[in-house]
Amino acid sequence: MGALKFKIMRKKDMRFMLNSSGQVLILGLLCIMPFMSVAQGIANNGGKIVVGTGAYLTIAGNNANLTNTTAAGTNGSIDNNGAITLAGTLTNNAGNNVFINPNGIGDVVFTGTTGQAVAGSALTVFERFIVNNAAGLTLQQNTVTNALSLTQGPLLLNGRSLTITNNNPAAVSRTAGYVVSEQTNNSGKVIWNMGSTTGAHIFPFGTVAGSYIPFTFNLTAGTIGNVTVATYPSNAANQPYPVTPNAVTNVNGWDGKDNSANTVDRFWQIDKDGISGTATLTFTATTAEVGAVTLLRAQRWNSARQLWDIPLPGQSNTANTAMVPGVTNFSPWTLSGNNSPLPAELVHFSAAVNQSWVDLHWQTAAETAGSIFAIERTRDLVHYESVAAVKGSGNIQPANLYKVQDKKPHGGLSYYRLKQTKANQKSTYSEVVAVNVAEKTVFAVQVYPNPTEEILNISISGTNNQEYLVVLTDLVGQRYYMGKVITGKAGQTLQLTKTQHFPPGVFLLSVTGNGHFFSKKVVVK
Repeated sequence: MGALKFKIMRKKDMRFMLNSSGQVLILGLLCIMPFMSVAQGIANNGGKIVVGTGAYLTIAGNNANLTNTTAAGTNGSIDNNGAITLAGTLTNNAGNNVFINPNGIGDVVFTGTTGQAVAGSALTVFERFIVNNAAGLTLQQNTVTNALSLTQGPLLLNGRSLTITNNNPAAVSRTAGYVVSEQTNNSGKVIWNMGSTTGAHIFPFGTVAGSYIPFTFNLTAGTIGNVTVATYPSNAANQPYPVTPNAVTNVNGWDGKDNSANTVDRFWQIDKDGISGTATLTFTATTAEVGAVTLLRAQRWNSARQLWDIPLPGQSNTANTAMVPGVTNFSPWTLSGNNSPLPAELVHFSAAVNQSWVDLHWQTAAETAGSIFAIERTRDLVHYESVAAVKGSGNIQPANLYKVQDKKPHGGLSYYRLKQTKANQKSTYSEVVAVNVAEKTVFAVQVYPNPTEEILNISISGTNNQEYLVVLTDLVGQRYYMGKVITGKAGQTLQLTKTQHFPPGVFLLSVTGNGHFFSKKVVVK
């Protein structure tokens, strides 16, 4: 078992002992240790260090490092219920995460005057660590902590992950420090296990230059699980685009042209692993990244459609922030101005059953001259047919409202989408929305009695005020009756009599109209 080498400066009521099992017990209030082995600092080679409740272990001086290793098959460990103040690097080369009570109350305070690091070949799991070093702390290994406190200086993720296991929003606190993500491959990330704990979880991001740009994930409902967030700046052309874990291919505007001049020079990668979750997100960028962009709103990249989703409604903004409520889908995000990196400035599109027809509404925030809107419908999400076309107003001001009615909808479940065609003949589509029109309100024919001896009733139901053609022929095609029926709200019943319309025999009845066809054999005695 390796030995701890140091010189103890004793104060009253302080004790230090190495017990028979190889444990170092720190039971008093303060131990200050300038090291006899300057190159090594404190090396825990397979032993166990116990810092009792209320005790303080301060490691200061030149090369004031703490190294945890394995010796003779035993991992070094630290049972920390007090506070360890470290001026150098913490290195873990053992396989037991160093701190053996990760949900305890022990603090590790990084308080050097030059850059410090969490290093080693193995993961370190803290109870809580505090960054109080203006020169910063760099992660050289993935790190886990129950709580994080930032007093001053940057916490540089350096392409590593920092996991917060405590789902309480107060698990991360800040006085003046910040977390630097800033990797274009999104490898420098914070993973916060929020579970189903609601509230504003603040990711205290900052830039390499020291600007504070917090991101807030305010969980309002659901079980979100672990939320992973990374962010990085881009150049004026918004390059490089995100590649992992989701690839972005453009920041094109709704005219199909590059819109980088109206897009903030920063991306955010947001992911969850829970089964559900709704959140309000607040994004912050620096003044330089925002540039001349105004009226910020957040937008999500839709990887399946390879375009930017329509901005969610209800957003608010300041000069450097955008807040968007009701978020349920994540992946890459950016901020844009009043000329969105979307294929269309569509605020919303909806379809709703109204009695026996379908009402379709949409609203645009801005349009280009010559735009044409077309409503398309489908049963199978593959084959679409046009329902109506409307010429756009061309008004660049907000709140252009449109309404179309489909008076002859499909019965049962069907789908609608809005197609927008620009003057340059480029077309874009809205999300698809579903409606379910009860079959009985669309088209039905009842014939009774059949066989009949005198009177034949033909009852037709369908959408209100629709015209149908009724024809009665014999089996060789001779026509005995032809007439039109217009349905009312309660349908329409046509009555034919034997003496007026047909002799005894076998006949064929057909009802056609509005894309429908009905045929039935009728027997007259």
